[in-house]
Amino acid sequence: IANKPENMKLGPFGAGSTTQNTKKVKIRDHDYPGYSFAEQLKRPLFYMMCAAVILSCVCLYMVSGFVVPHFRSIGLSSSQAASYQSIYMLVLAGAKLVIGFLYDRFGAKPVMIGCMLCGIAGQGLLGLSADPVLGLIGILLFAVGLCMSSIMVPLVAASLFGYKACLSVNG
Repeated sequence: IANKPENMKLGPFGAGSTTQNTKKVKIRDHDYPGYSFAEQLKRPLFYMMCAAVILSCVCLYMVSGFVVPHFRSIGLSSSQAASYQSIYMLVLAGAKLVIGFLYDRFGAKPVMIGCMLCGIAGQGLLGLSADPVLGLIGILLFAVGLCMSSIMVPLVAASLFGYKACLSVNG
């Protein structure tokens, strides 16, 4: 006992309490303070995260602008293409709620990988298909993948960098 008082969960001498705090702080807890923004600028993880966000947003949002012209080019009328875009927006709104729930349940890594796979599959189906049904399936998968750049960025930034610097890192 004299050699290892921590085995009895005793605090160090003069700490003010007789027991030590044994709660481990997890990164996803709100107790994880993280680093200040000035400290973040010195870490390579910050720059890798910024590059990943810029690259994914460019790749994903560019496709959103070409959905209606693409469907027009494969033979759909303007009203049908607009209907597909409306379905895409409704699925996107619902997927944001589902992705947020899945993040709370499983964490950032599996949800981010799932969003990436859906985005890749959706872009592949949109780019390679001349069939409106495959295009609709592609746009629905793409809507789930688009959640990666809209709601996953603040959630991942909070879990990677802590809640102390979350707002400044997101900005």
